[in-house]
Amino acid sequence: MADACGKCNKLMALIPKWFRCTKCESWFCPSCMDRFCLFCKAPVVPVAKT
Repeated sequence: MADACGKCNKLMALIPKWFRCTKCESWFCPSCMDRFCLFCKAPVVPVAKT
């Protein structure tokens, strides 16, 4: 798991819902999440917090 959002650097431990790129595996918080990755344009999916 990532330590921070790939775009805004918010701490992932403080965020209730996470999103992850299906290709480059970058992590995003809900406010920075889009349907496609900011970096590689692959689909982004929600991931259960573990």
